[in-house]
Amino acid sequence: MSHGLCAIAPGLAVEEGDDLLVHANPALAGTTVDALIDTHSDHRIAMCFALAGLKIAGIRILDPDCVGKTYPGYWDALASLGVRVQR
Repeated sequence: MSHGLCAIAPGLAVEEGDDLLVHANPALAGTTVDALIDTHSDHRIAMCFALAGLKIAGIRILDPDCVGKTYPGYWDALASLGVRVQR
């Protein structure tokens, strides 16, 4: 998860342990970049960054079909809500 967050906002301070801590830096506001998100076949990462993509442009998710493990209709459900999903 931390790799994806840092890909979106280079310079973001993230600590991983039992929890994930993200340290906000006001200087980074509006400095997101296009990011390629490697899900590592983890449906939770794909779903999380799909939702982040609602506010942050330029997110591409590798292996989007991994969501089929828990929610095979996830991408169709997002599209039915008006979310533009490109496959």
